Amino acid sequence: MRRRIKRSYDKSLKSFISIFEWLKNKNVGFFVGTYEEEKMVGGMLILIRNDRAEYYSGFTLPDERKLPIGHLALYETMKLLKQSGIAYFDFGGLNALVDENDQIYQINKFKKGFNGDYFFYPPRMYFGLKPLGNKIIRILKAIKESYTKK
Repeated sequence: MRRRIKRSYDKSLKSFISIFEWLKNKNVGFFVGTYEEEKMVGGMLILIRNDRAEYYSGFTLPDERKLPIGHLALYETMKLLKQSGIAYFDFGGLNALVDENDQIYQINKFKKGFNGDYFFYPPRMYFGLKPLGNKIIRILKAIKESYTKK
């Protein structure tokens, strides 16, 4: 609850089981779990397309953030991918516009330590397909927010 995101455990579990089954059946990715003894303390979701894999999302339990859980999961993932013949692994983006005191700077340094090739993608662009409808939705959301704050 660190980010104040409230989720139903049952709904989340059903979603993850559904995603797991789809990944397994289509052979397009997998989950990696990181354990301390019998307790799962972190993990990540890896997606695969042809000879490329991509880090999609990961987590660490709040009380376990003192441990380098993500590092271990990435290392094990790289071993699995290499054994599977996957040629490229995308760790996720680099943010080149951060100060040296920012945690993202250290994450960038970690990623750069692998001496891989850098691929620069164009920025994401979002287009409203129905401008009038989007405007109405924004107005209704603003009205709803103003009433829920009271």
